[in-house]
Parts: sequence; structure tokens; C-alpha cells
Amino acid sequence: MALNPSSEVIFDLSGVEVLADSSAIWSKIVLPQSTMTYKRKVRINTLKATFGDRIEVISIDLKLGDTVNLLKDTPLTPEGIPTHVVTPIQDLILRKTDDGSFEYRSLVILNDGRKIEDPESQWRSEQSEMLWVTNSNLPPI
Repeated sequence: MALNPSSEVIFDLSGVEVLADSSAIWSKIVLPQSTMTYKRKVRINTLKATFGDRIEVISIDLKLGDTVNLLKDTPLTPEGIPTHVVTPIQDLILRKTDDGSFEYRSLVILNDGRKIEDPESQWRSEQSEMLWVTNSNLPPI
């Protein structure tokens, strides 16, 4: 078909579905160096038996969160101690699957005053809302 100056092209877009690239949109409206985050709740707990007769304090340092200290004489509850880990807000906005993982290090203080801790570069990983501290995830005594 030949077109002339008075010809008009019409597109029927009534059946078109737009699939937005949410990651591309996000990168256009937020600076790449943005540090926006949200706090995700986690809980930390242990059993009295974990302390044994040598451990007085168990300290759990969350890589992207707070430090929680469990004292031998502190009453423990089934709910554990609530705390938070920091997660990029991008994950929440873009509905990225959150597998619930976070990293932590452990430190124990013995009843003779010695501190034994995980190496500075060693982070342990957990993938649940509740971290149960047991002897297997403490530094070797």
C-alpha cells in the first residue's frame, strides 16, 4: 500500500499489556548509593544448658543489626529476645524473596573472665526468624 501525505497510521493497542521492569524503574528514581533500609525482626534464644558450668555471658553480634547479650542468670522465655537486622528497602519495594537469612558472630565470656570469640572475618549464617544459640554455634572453648 502506498502512503501519501494525507495517509494516517493507526495502531490498535487495546490488547497490549505493559510489563514494567521494576528494577529498572527503581534504579531511575533512587540514587544507586542510596542507603535506605528497613528493620526486620529476629529473635535470639538459648537454653540454660548451653551455659554449662563455665560460660557466664553469650554475646551475639548481628552483622547488620544489634548485639544481644545472653546472661547466665537472666530468665529465658520461649519467645526469645527480640532484635532487628537491617535489610535494604529495595528488597521490600521490589518484592524480592526474603529467605530470612542473616549473619552473626558469637563471643562467650567464661567464669574465669576469659573472652573467646569467633574470628573477626568469620560470620555464621542463620535462615530463620529465631536464632537458637547452642554449643555448636559458639566458638570452641
